[in-house]
Amino acid sequence: MHKNQVRLDALSLSRIVQEIAGCEVCSESASEPFAWLVEKAMGRVDTAQFVSSARVVCPVCSTPLTKATLVQSQDDVEENTKYFEPCWEETTIVLIDEPMLSAAEACFTGCEHCSDDAEITLDYVLDHVTGCDPTVTEYVLCRPAICRSCHRGVTEKTFVVVR
Repeated sequence: MHKNQVRLDALSLSRIVQEIAGCEVCSESASEPFAWLVEKAMGRVDTAQFVSSARVVCPVCSTPLTKATLVQSQDDVEENTKYFEPCWEETTIVLIDEPMLSAAEACFTGCEHCSDDAEITLDYVLDHVTGCDPTVTEYVLCRPAICRSCHRGVTEKTFVVVR
C-alpha cells in the first residue's frame, strides 16, 4: 500500500454504501463521484487514493462502483424532498394577458441578467398583482416580460429587483 493511500475497512465501507441513494445507472440525480462520498465520510482532505479489498456495488442496482462513478447521497435525496410541489390536480393555472403583464413589469426595475440585487422571482410579483395563492398557482405568460434595465426577456422563474 502506498503511503498516501487510505485503507477502508469493511465497516467503514458499509457505512459509506448506506449513504448511497443510487448511482449514475439507476438515478438521474447522481452527481457526485463515489470518491467524494468516501472523502466526506472519512473526513479527509484527499482520499482519492483509497483502497479496499471489498468490491463496492450500488445498493439499489448492484452496479460496481469505481472512484469516478457518479452517485446520489441520501443527503441529496432529503434536500430535494424539502421543496413542496403540489400535484397538478391542486394547481391553479393562471393565464397572464398583456394588461396584467404590463402591471407586473411596472413592479420591477431589473433582473438577474443586469443586477446582483435580484432576489425574488417574477412569479412572486405576479402573486401580488393577481392576488392569487402562491402555494397553488402557476402562471403562463402571453409573452416574456421585458426588463426595463437590460431589455431581456423575463419569465415567471427569472429573479427580479422589485421597486
